[in-house]
Amino acid sequence: MKNNQITIFYDEECPFCKNYIKFLQLKKDFTIELHEARKNLDEIVLLCPNLNINDGFIVVYENNCFQGAKALAFLN
Repeated sequence: MKNNQITIFYDEECPFCKNYIKFLQLKKDFTIELHEARKNLDEIVLLCPNLNINDGFIVVYENNCFQGAKALAFLN
């Protein structure tokens, strides 16, 4: 049963990000919504105005934004 939604903006060109996202798709505890970051920059600015996609992938959960190592730690 999926009970929470996580939105992840990732860089399709980054091999680590791309493979980690595939791993996350296997998890079933959350509804995971994936967005290619460079195609959704306007949404990132609205949700996480102080973050830059060039600094790592972004995870949004309950109006909190996590990026890079913090995003990875949150997901783990």
